[in-house]
Amino acid sequence: MMTSKTKDEHYDLLTAALMGVAVGVLATLLIKQTTSGRRPIITGLSMAGRGMRKAGVAGMLGAAATGRTIARKVHQGVDRGVEMVEEIPFDDIADHVRDYFDAAKEAVEDTISGELRDLKKSIRRRRRRLGI
Repeated sequence: MMTSKTKDEHYDLLTAALMGVAVGVLATLLIKQTTSGRRPIITGLSMAGRGMRKAGVAGMLGAAATGRTIARKVHQGVDRGVEMVEEIPFDDIADHVRDYFDAAKEAVEDTISGELRDLKKSIRRRRRRLGI
């Protein structure tokens, strides 16, 4: 009577033998010469090479088209950027900044002159108190 383990071993051996036969038949079919004198593996590689060549050409054409599209969009972006820069009112901005700094300067001068006036008053009071 066969145990389960020996039965599995027989199936494993049978599977390995069938796989070996399949690999051998495939290798023979690929390597043997056909009636035209060519080997099937060479024909397969040749067809694969043609397919890769076509794919390469298609990729190059796609990349060229993409490059042209990108170049066109970049030029459009540059043109739009130039238009936007031309629309910026630099003179008005300069006038506003100048007015802002003039107002700040006047505020600082007013504050300093007020502080200086208060300091002079304080010094006079101190001298009077000391009798100088």
